[in-house]
Amino acid sequence: MKGKPLGSLLFFSLVELYFLLTLAIGIWEKKIPVMLGHFDYGDASFTAHPVWYTFGVMEWAVLCMFCGFIIWRVWKRG
Repeated sequence: MKGKPLGSLLFFSLVELYFLLTLAIGIWEKKIPVMLGHFDYGDASFTAHPVWYTFGVMEWAVLCMFCGFIIWRVWKRG
């Protein structure tokens, strides 16, 4: 394969940007969407539900790290 796989890099970079923006906006507004285990409430507020808020921040942080790892692997492979 010649060069970097630009399609994959672009796709995963956009996904990473979405994850980072969601995390940053959630931290800024102190209200973050929780994906696992708390669907009836939706966004967890820092003041009302600090445990769910922390769990939501950790979910988005893990997604950011996972997507960053994928970008790194695609970059190294190409």
